[in-house]
Amino acid sequence: MTGRRFGAQRQVRLSDTDEAGRLRLDAVARYLQDVAADDVADAGFRPEDHVWVVRRTWIAQSTPCGADENVELQTWCSGIASAAAARRYSLTGDRGGRLEAESIWIHLDRDLRPLRHGERFLAVSGT
Repeated sequence: MTGRRFGAQRQVRLSDTDEAGRLRLDAVARYLQDVAADDVADAGFRPEDHVWVVRRTWIAQSTPCGADENVELQTWCSGIASAAAARRYSLTGDRGGRLEAESIWIHLDRDLRPLRHGERFLAVSGT
């Protein structure tokens, strides 16, 4: 897919690291969720218009990020089904930290039933 990409920056804080000074998995999950939410808001979607639930996330860390490392996060839609979307992430640190991730998000209505994507979502995501 060649659609929209969204980027953000974070600094790895001490509270995000384990005893060895590496970025913890729960902090990675928070970074991924936050950059996805920031992307949705930046695209002009209102939170009350969409409910998204993560079904699965795959993370491949090639080099751990460390405390006080500045990281660049990139995210984009990497695939779409009728009521689901795949979102890719790339996290690159200024000291060599690197990981790639992909999540499958299910799009739901307010009654928590699967909801097909609208034309606007398809246009924004680049499909």
